[in-house]
Amino acid sequence: GLSLSLFLRDLDIDSRVMEKSSHAGGLARSIRVGKYIFDHSGHLLHTNQKLVLDLVQKRLRVELDRIERRSVCWVDGKFIPFPYQQNLFHLSPETVRAALTGFYERNRRPPRNFKEWIHAGHGDGVARQFLYPYNRKLWNVGLEKMSADWVPRFLPAAGAREILKSAFQRQKEPWGYNAIFYYPKFGGIGTIGDRLAEQVLDRTTLNASIRRIDLANKTVSLDDGETCRYEHLVSTIPLPEFLRLSGIPSSSFIRSTGVTVFNVGIRDTFPHDFHWCYVPD
Repeated sequence: GLSLSLFLRDLDIDSRVMEKSSHAGGLARSIRVGKYIFDHSGHLLHTNQKLVLDLVQKRLRVELDRIERRSVCWVDGKFIPFPYQQNLFHLSPETVRAALTGFYERNRRPPRNFKEWIHAGHGDGVARQFLYPYNRKLWNVGLEKMSADWVPRFLPAAGAREILKSAFQRQKEPWGYNAIFYYPKFGGIGTIGDRLAEQVLDRTTLNASIRRIDLANKTVSLDDGETCRYEHLVSTIPLPEFLRLSGIPSSSFIRSTGVTVFNVGIRDTFPHDFHWCYVPD
């Protein structure tokens, strides 16, 4: 919302950002508690687009670190490098044998859902060892009920050569859409939102609690009694909440999973050298 308002200002087009809280930035904000800086949830810049990087570094004057991802999986009581299916070298011989057997015996027909996509790309061994339990926990729904259309960008399937190679030697090449990412040198991810908010402060209304969205008449009604008309509406409200405010019943066709984020400050140096960890259990 903030970046769109900034680009519209460049085009001399009026816009108004309605922010529910007292501070702009939404879930991409950071908060300081004593000497700690916490992000509201995990946000990184995993982009190579010059337009985005120039906006952040040159226009908003946010210094960024370019970081090579170090992520791990917690399996059998130890950390192994991510992704699981390309780091079989770190597993027991029995687990590796089951993973390779499952891969070469997998059903290769076109998948109809997410569960079948996992099996078709990785086989029964890797699926049961890691990908099924992790994704069932993450999405909180049967994987056969999920589409596979979204998957390739975020979870590319490893080829036969990569999987076989990973069983016999350590993998060194970064893998995945976020193998390289950017993060502010100072102030947490919220620094970007803060700088954006400064640019469009005169176009932003804070503490704007929306009571109703009338899609037919193109109006937004606030709790304080104000009603605003719009020509085009861009919403970053969570979809179930947007549908409720718009008077559209959603229970029959949309499901969602909530996420609770706990921020923990550690006094001593963290004993492990990774950015994040995937836990399937």
